[in-house]
Amino acid sequence: MLRLLLMRHAKTEVSSPGGDHERQLLARGRTDAQNIARDILARRAVPDLILISTAKRTQETAQIVAGELPTCPEIVMDRRLYLADAGTILQKIRDTDPQVKTLLVIAHNPGIAELANLLVVSGDSESRNLMARKYPTAALAVISLPGDVWQGASFHEGKLEAFVTAKSLRT
Repeated sequence: MLRLLLMRHAKTEVSSPGGDHERQLLARGRTDAQNIARDILARRAVPDLILISTAKRTQETAQIVAGELPTCPEIVMDRRLYLADAGTILQKIRDTDPQVKTLLVIAHNPGIAELANLLVVSGDSESRNLMARKYPTAALAVISLPGDVWQGASFHEGKLEAFVTAKSLRT
């Protein structure tokens, strides 16, 4: 079994003089990323590898999450993940080394939400409905996938273990 964590970057500033790619996290976003990291740790879902887009906001989110974990996983940036669609993200996941058993992908909507919803075929129906309705900033889907190599990952095979929002961790 493989474990895939799909996270949308944390809350950012609305705009940046450097453009969308350079938008930075807000204070709330930094706090939300820490809380999600602590949830990942509590679930014993510590990633072996973190894949992110090259956007400043995904880099910051990844650094905060990694900083809360007992060991810092390798963080790999890929420009193709910037505003990528579900198929592009899935292809990047399929390219992951088979030694990686838990993978965290931090990317953007709508692609990250689309992928989560396309992968999941089972799991708690209330969580699945919540995830289908809204995938807010810093939201995290924890999905188990059959098999032991990422190359075989495909749509409609995953089980949603959890869907966590930053807001749910604040209350």
